[in-house]
Amino acid sequence: MLVTNAAELRELVREYQRRDAFVFDLETMYVPSDGERAEAERLRSLSPAARNVDEKAWLAEYDLKATDERHNEVIWFGLATLGRSDSVACGHPHGVMTKPARIEKIPVAQLYGIDDPRAQTKGGRLSLASVPRSMPAEFGPPPPQLDVLEACDILRPLMFSERRKINQNLRFDVTSLIKYYDELVPGPWGELQVALHILDENGFMGWDLENFVFTKLGHRYNKLGKKGVTNFSFNDAARYAEQDARFTWLLWTEAERRLRADPVMWELFEFEMEVAQSLRQQEVHGIRVDTSEMARLRAEHEAIAKHKLEQLITDFGAPPSFNPNSSAQKVKLLYEDLGATVYTETKKTQAISVDAKALALVRAEGGRAGAAAELMLSYAEHAKVIGTYFVGLNAKLDDEYLYPSFAQHATVTGRLSCYAPNLHNIPRDSEIRGMFIPGPGEVMISVDYDQIELRFICVYAEDETMQELFLGDDDIHTATAARITGKQPEDIDKETRTVYGKTPNFLIGYGGGAYRLQQQTGISIEQAQDVIDSYFKTFRRILPWKMRELSLARSRSKWGERDGVRRRTQDPYVETMLGRHRRIKELVTIDPRRARSKDEYRKLRGQLNAAERQAINAIIQGSAADTIKLAMVDIRRRLADTGFPLTPVLNVHDEIVAVCPAEHAEEGKKMLIECMENVINPRTGEPPLQGWVPLIASGTIGDRWAKG
Repeated sequence: MLVTNAAELRELVREYQRRDAFVFDLETMYVPSDGERAEAERLRSLSPAARNVDEKAWLAEYDLKATDERHNEVIWFGLATLGRSDSVACGHPHGVMTKPARIEKIPVAQLYGIDDPRAQTKGGRLSLASVPRSMPAEFGPPPPQLDVLEACDILRPLMFSERRKINQNLRFDVTSLIKYYDELVPGPWGELQVALHILDENGFMGWDLENFVFTKLGHRYNKLGKKGVTNFSFNDAARYAEQDARFTWLLWTEAERRLRADPVMWELFEFEMEVAQSLRQQEVHGIRVDTSEMARLRAEHEAIAKHKLEQLITDFGAPPSFNPNSSAQKVKLLYEDLGATVYTETKKTQAISVDAKALALVRAEGGRAGAAAELMLSYAEHAKVIGTYFVGLNAKLDDEYLYPSFAQHATVTGRLSCYAPNLHNIPRDSEIRGMFIPGPGEVMISVDYDQIELRFICVYAEDETMQELFLGDDDIHTATAARITGKQPEDIDKETRTVYGKTPNFLIGYGGGAYRLQQQTGISIEQAQDVIDSYFKTFRRILPWKMRELSLARSRSKWGERDGVRRRTQDPYVETMLGRHRRIKELVTIDPRRARSKDEYRKLRGQLNAAERQAINAIIQGSAADTIKLAMVDIRRRLADTGFPLTPVLNVHDEIVAVCPAEHAEEGKKMLIECMENVINPRTGEPPLQGWVPLIASGTIGDRWAKG
């Protein structure tokens, strides 16, 4: 049904209120200001080469404004429930299409203006040439529709009811509605992509509705949203809005049936919907950026990058026009002019490589070529920082705030991911963290778990030696190095702590071998193997535990017959603390014993080792992710119950960052630590680490993230 007036919508709401659950789906557009539109037109009139990096970043963000939930405008509601699906029009800008999108030849004089050099011949006359340009479709006037504020007001009793609100991408739609309701639409929620991810994290090429519909229903449909729904006629958009809601409902009903068939899976899904509420509140608040500090750091990195480039020109004979981003120019300088050993990308293509790995090999050779390679690597490092953290983040700033999004379906282990922008990729000790600050009168509190993944290894393996170290007073990495080397903790220097303690603790527990240890520490392969052997002799229960988990995972693989053919009906899987499955078919499909040559055996053995590492990593990383999610839910409940003036603004794996009025700083830090240390596994009613070792969190207070 197509709804275009208030009376029809009120009747629709009454119909939907008879159901326990419904789908809502939004289509949005962005209406730029006159200034934004003019700037976009100016930049598009320039050739790409004429735009500087900031202009390119600004234009890219401008083209994504329709998906900016803080500034977009809702123009369609798609609704669906048992037995019906509907579309509600509340601002579509077009009527019937009068002329389709097309390619037209435009005279250059008309396109650029008669005074522009591009509109003139070499002799100075007006050019008669034309250039092809993509012309948008043209439409008649739109029909009468609901005002979006009126539509939201009529829908309020439904949206704020206790009925389950189902959505394919809940984050976008519930945050798009905040500007109309001034608050989040409450739960219970049902996010389709999270439900499908719990059921099969490997099941889709892409996590969007189009892929879900094709994979699950075998149907392809015209996904207008990828081109922008405003590029289509009113009737096409109406069908599309209804279609999105209908397919979401069909997929949800099947996903819900499968989840409810397994109480553990349904409980996990309901828990993830509680986590989603914490994330949405975090996203709405955003995190503040010190723009003056950003500018200072940018200038510093740009000066260093410029100096590296000048050194390549003055000290190593690079031409004044040398482009450090040009592979061809780097190849010429390094291999032809400076005589470096040539490294190829692959044996098959024999293409000359100047990627980071090849440059590192040239650097290791020393000499002039090695010094030039070092400059190239350093330049690339600073250029990446500039592009990622200054140009990229600056383009996304909104009144000095960034509003990163968090996904619960983007990692196979259940770990949260961060995007638009990704603040998870900022190193813990990076100066970039110093750009993030609290609001006026506030402080920033940062609390993180102490070695939570290593503690899970200790608990799951029931390794008493590691338990003893965790219960002691020494630093775990120092204590580990002391046990392996036979020295006293006070005799362990920084290098020994790294080689025999910190790196093995992070690496070997997940299955890393001698080669990886050598790469990360710089010791010989023989020394690396000795460290691994000593590690497993010291912590003798870790290796047997890993073997048990892998054996258990393989035993979960199930087979059956379909159409007279024997097939695997269930892939082998491991489980996290809360019962999330990580399915890894390679644990049973790869068998090095079937190799017909040494090379094939090494290849298959490497692939199987990688699959086994993934399995163990999923147990550990996934259980740690479960734990911090439990803490996030407990913190949200504590804040709701007490009204304490603290707001979480960011989480980074095992760390939660919040802002709080300065006068409540110590109390706020204490509350965060208490919530994080005292979570309970709802499956067992016990602490995540079962009392085997303590769950420890520690926090700091500062005037910016670097200190907090």
